[in-house]
Amino acid sequence: MNKEELITEYKKEMQEIAKDVNILLIDDDVILQGQMKKILGHFFARIDCAQNGVDALDLYERRHYDIIITDLTMPLMNGVALAKEIKSRDREQSLFVVSAHNESEKLIELINIGVDGFFLKPLSIITLLDLLKKKCQALYDKRMKEHYSKLLDRVQEELKERNRVLEETFFHLMYSSDEPRCSEEERAAYENFLHHPKENFALIDESFQRLEERFNCMLLARHEQSEEESLTLIAEIFGGYAQGIEELGFLEPLAQSLKRLDELLRECCQREALFTFVMADTTELFDGLELLRKELFAYKERKNIFILVSKALSKSMALQRVLEALSAEEKM
Repeated sequence: MNKEELITEYKKEMQEIAKDVNILLIDDDVILQGQMKKILGHFFARIDCAQNGVDALDLYERRHYDIIITDLTMPLMNGVALAKEIKSRDREQSLFVVSAHNESEKLIELINIGVDGFFLKPLSIITLLDLLKKKCQALYDKRMKEHYSKLLDRVQEELKERNRVLEETFFHLMYSSDEPRCSEEERAAYENFLHHPKENFALIDESFQRLEERFNCMLLARHEQSEEESLTLIAEIFGGYAQGIEELGFLEPLAQSLKRLDELLRECCQREALFTFVMADTTELFDGLELLRKELFAYKERKNIFILVSKALSKSMALQRVLEALSAEEKM
């Protein structure tokens, strides 16, 4: 393969990974420098040249370079001194050294400085392009990793913001204008709850589970006890739920509604056929409270809390209005 075919082949391979790479080329041999610039110009976005370390540092301070290639023997500041100075400023800077065979004693020092590789004179085009292709691939991979990492961070931030907006929306849905509004203290208590391990609320979870068991047992044994006894037990269970919810500190409207149901059921428990009249709505409410309990304490993510609370509160207040109407009739 001749020189032109070789350059064409490497150009295809490096088209994507080298197109944005800037190179600083330092060599006091103007002819060699010109040859290298001509070859590298086929692959890279920008190539700046300097003939000594002092001029190179001046360029380095004014522009970012992805790769620096420097000769060792130069006037004013040699390659070793230049490499030390650049690496002291940026340990991650990619830096290659062009060296003659009689300068091999300096290579160990350069390795300790942290240079990326060496090109021996006379330069081999294949060696030059192979080393630069590997470095460009590494730089490209790093750049893509950083790009996708930033993109992922941005997406995560956007998702957090969307979740915050959704939670805010659900919060306002839960406490609509015709129902009790949440206070800043309740909102803060909710945030505090979310950041606490579920184990911190194990006793409340256990008390809710016991209430669920009492309700289910009442349903199984409802034919063995009077309606008044069943309604009184349901009232006690609602009162237990209200007490546990109050301890959570951020569901005050639901707690107050359940507490009111406790009072109303005790007031109306002697009313004939009341148990049958309210049993369907009461069972739906208990099902909703059980789902809410599982979302609060059993599941790893509490995404549906607001929806479940809103449904439970809606069902509780609907039942509350029915019982209040019946209670008003009793008093007339």
